[in-house]
Amino acid sequence: MAELQAKQLKLAEKAGRMKQNIGVIAAIPVFANHIPPKAGREFPEGTPLRTRWDYFKTDKMNDAHSLYTRYLWRRILGPTWYAKFEERALIAYKTTNVALTTGNYDKLQPLATSAVIDAIKSERTRKLRGLRLSWKLHKVIAREVVCARQQEIKKANEHVAQMAVRFITEQSLEIHDANGRKVGAGSHDSPEKITEYYVFQRDMWRPEDDWKVVKRGAKETDLIANPEDMA
Repeated sequence: MAELQAKQLKLAEKAGRMKQNIGVIAAIPVFANHIPPKAGREFPEGTPLRTRWDYFKTDKMNDAHSLYTRYLWRRILGPTWYAKFEERALIAYKTTNVALTTGNYDKLQPLATSAVIDAIKSERTRKLRGLRLSWKLHKVIAREVVCARQQEIKKANEHVAQMAVRFITEQSLEIHDANGRKVGAGSHDSPEKITEYYVFQRDMWRPEDDWKVVKRGAKETDLIANPEDMA
């Protein structure tokens, strides 16, 4: 009886930790959110030189901070961590798009948070309306980390890590109606060049944790709405 009670207590503690971790993940905002435009910044006419310099300096500081943060993670996760991350990130990228077009969310569970999965389900519901979707990835042109950050959450030395990744790909989406007739201009014979940003997150103090998508479709850092505000 005592052994059974001990097992039950251990399971209860484990379940409690799992619930706590899920709650923490849901509450953490995206802080790896400095995403410079791929084509470079284009400032409105009349933007002061000081403002241009401030943006340039901030972008370069972001690059340096991101590199240093990844160096710290290498010391924790080992020399091959980034190659493993790249592989997992690409799998997550493909799986989110497949889930959107097929409705198969099972393979996405270990790769994305429940909030991301729920958002994909909602997007799929809006797009379907009796239609069938077919997505194809033709080529990965580039994968680039544009922002890497870590923050302590609640406890000292318990860092949560995030990375914003730019995916540049050639892909295609075909849409068919209930009778199999193609709808719209999308075709697997004519792939399009697409740029997308995903944000990944993991707990650095838990060896069993791994990178998950916490934001899909992140936006590039906004341009200046009013140059005078930055003067």
